[in-house]
Amino acid sequence: MEGKPKKIRDLVIDKKFISILASGPSSMLLGVENLYHIRNSSFVFTMNYAPIQLKGDCNIFSDRKVSEFLQDYYLKNRKDCLLLSKADAFGEHTQKIRNQVDYFFDVKEDEIRGNFTIGTLIQLIQKYWPDKVILVFGLDMKVGPNNEVKWYDKFTDYDKGKRRLLNIKQEMAKIEASTNQLKDFTKNTNIYNCNMQSLFDYYPKMEWREVFSK
Repeated sequence: MEGKPKKIRDLVIDKKFISILASGPSSMLLGVENLYHIRNSSFVFTMNYAPIQLKGDCNIFSDRKVSEFLQDYYLKNRKDCLLLSKADAFGEHTQKIRNQVDYFFDVKEDEIRGNFTIGTLIQLIQKYWPDKVILVFGLDMKVGPNNEVKWYDKFTDYDKGKRRLLNIKQEMAKIEASTNQLKDFTKNTNIYNCNMQSLFDYYPKMEWREVFSK
């Protein structure tokens, strides 16, 4: 972006609805037509490695391994969404991607609790856009039938290679930790889990078309 990156609270979202395309494999089952409708009806946040396959309005990331990946990705591809990043998600060799970030958040200043990107994003939305209706997709909270955990593992082995916890028992422990943080640090009002097969029931479940018709 041109000029100095702004703080997340400066981001203007005019639409009534905010959609989050999380990392669970079910995000990839929405299909082109449904994703088109979701993008037209809401402001869409994606997470981490999403720009390689899922396009939204703004992509959030919060650690250095993602900044390394995105720096390489954007050397070869056009930047076609806003980037939102944790202020210290960069190292000595990732200043190029830092210069492309549009908005920053700060864990202390923005009063973020926990260490999962999905929890960070929902806390930010509920803090700065409390009147928006949130739809969450890909909040599967389970390991898939082929041991898949993240949808982007089908398109790149970068994150899977970087993750230290690869066996199913450990992946389930991470899912449980994420579940607990969402329950502890986010509110369950004005937010809907739009994966009807999700194992996460803290947010009320509702089919996304029904949410948009409210």
